[in-house]
Amino acid sequence: MKGRSAWVAVLAASVMAAGCGQKAKQEANAAKVEHAMAELGIAAVWQAYRSAGPAADLKAYVDIYSNEVAYSAPGTPTLRRLPAVREYLADKFKKSHYLETDVLLGVPMIEGDHAMQFGSYWEIRSEDGKNPHATDYGQFAAELRRESDGKWRIWRHQMTLDSSVVWMKPKPAAR
Repeated sequence: MKGRSAWVAVLAASVMAAGCGQKAKQEANAAKVEHAMAELGIAAVWQAYRSAGPAADLKAYVDIYSNEVAYSAPGTPTLRRLPAVREYLADKFKKSHYLETDVLLGVPMIEGDHAMQFGSYWEIRSEDGKNPHATDYGQFAAELRRESDGKWRIWRHQMTLDSSVVWMKPKPAAR
């Protein structure tokens, strides 16, 4: 009986170990899926940034920011909370039209519901909607977080003008 119970114990331990290994694999896969979903949510923030300005869509532009945002743009004091950022952006939209906005992004550093994103930005604005009068380009750091509605939003946004930024635009395809 002792030999049989020892064999059953070894078999049970093997089955449990296999189950633990399977559980670890499932947890690792779930973490990969969660990370990929976070990357998609963060990418959606930057896509909204790229398209909202040229579309003159103030609501979409403001929606990328958290209610508790701290926003710092060149030439402005740090704006705290969404109403201040909304007012600043509304004034900016009244004074000029965005012809183009874009970002070059580094790899986001994601930890749970928080992420850091660094990169370069580019904005071309016009007073009449046609002829460029201002081009801003520089570096940015953004801290994003996933909010209670599941959307990622910018919580801290620091932008600096930087003439050393080399903006590489793809060349048009030859015809």
